[in-house]
Amino acid sequence: MASHEIAEGAIACNAQTLTANTVDTVTIKGDIKRLRIINAVGPEPIYRTVNGEVPTVGGSNAEELPAGSVLEDDSYDSSTEGQVVVKLISEGTPTYSVSVKR
Repeated sequence: MASHEIAEGAIACNAQTLTANTVDTVTIKGDIKRLRIINAVGPEPIYRTVNGEVPTVGGSNAEELPAGSVLEDDSYDSSTEGQVVVKLISEGTPTYSVSVKR
C-alpha cells in the first residue's frame, strides 16, 4: 500500500504506479472544487472510492475508471472539511495521476 499527498496549494500527484491488488491512498489537503483521476498506462481498470471506504477490484463499492480514461468529479465545494481521501486499486499495475482544481 502506497500513500501519497497533495499538499494544500499543490495541484497533483503524477505518474504513480499501482501494485496489483493493493490499495493506494492519495490524501488531498485543503478544499477542492474538482478532482481528476487519469488511468494513463496499462490495460486494466482502476477502481476508486473517496473518503473512507476501501475499494475492491470489480466491487460494487467503487467507481470504475477504464484503461486510458479520465474521471472528472466536480461534486466538491467548500464543505470538504479541508481533506479528501482517494483510494485506488487495480488487478494490474496501471499508472495513474490525481489532480485537483482549487
